[in-house]
Amino acid sequence: MSEQQPRVPLAVEARGDSAGPTGWRLRAVRLTMAIRRALPLVGVLTAGMLVGAVAGSALLNPDWFLLGFLVGMFVSLGGIYVISGRDLRFGWGFTAVGLAILVNVAFLHGASKVVLELRGEPIRATVAAVRDGFEGKGEPTRRFRLVEAGGVPIRGELTLSRDVELGVGDEVSVLRDAAGLAHPVPADEQVAGSTGAMVFFWLLVAVPALISGRPPRYPSGAAANPGQSRVVETARRRKRDRPRSKRR
Repeated sequence: MSEQQPRVPLAVEARGDSAGPTGWRLRAVRLTMAIRRALPLVGVLTAGMLVGAVAGSALLNPDWFLLGFLVGMFVSLGGIYVISGRDLRFGWGFTAVGLAILVNVAFLHGASKVVLELRGEPIRATVAAVRDGFEGKGEPTRRFRLVEAGGVPIRGELTLSRDVELGVGDEVSVLRDAAGLAHPVPADEQVAGSTGAMVFFWLLVAVPALISGRPPRYPSGAAANPGQSRVVETARRRKRDRPRSKRR
């Protein structure tokens, strides 16, 4: 009689060798599934941050900063329905939603600086009009309409504190975007690194959102296919018969 080969336990067969090709293949499948499950959440949170970026650009009146923040916040809160609807991990999902609301402020104030870092041009401009800015409960500001040499208006407004003494007809050096997507800023204002900062803030939201797509952990011996429902059956314990009391 030929000797029987010892059988490998079922739990070890299901998991596979983590160092072999099967283990890496399973990890790749699980990672792909986690990303696919979390992509709607990443999309909703990114949309909320983009709303803040549009409100912070020269496409809208700068007095609408607060409204842009509120709209972006409500869009980000829509991620809660995605978390419950796709059965994502609540801890990581709600962390991403909270961070998206905070990062929305950075996109609101940093959108123009990103555009100016990429395509800003230093010019000498003249103040054409002055008005008070509306910042809600923030520090009072003044907004300046500028024109280039020859009277060509610059799209957007220059926002400075009220302590700055600048009036109609005065000249000022600014960074402006020729396409008019960004509000002008003083020429000596730091805009370098704004793009990298926005990418970092977006990753700060996207990473926990993607982690929330990881499926829950299951005990060893469950089905190796991550696409199947892993139900672990356990044998029911039978109740022991109580010892009969002896009749006296």
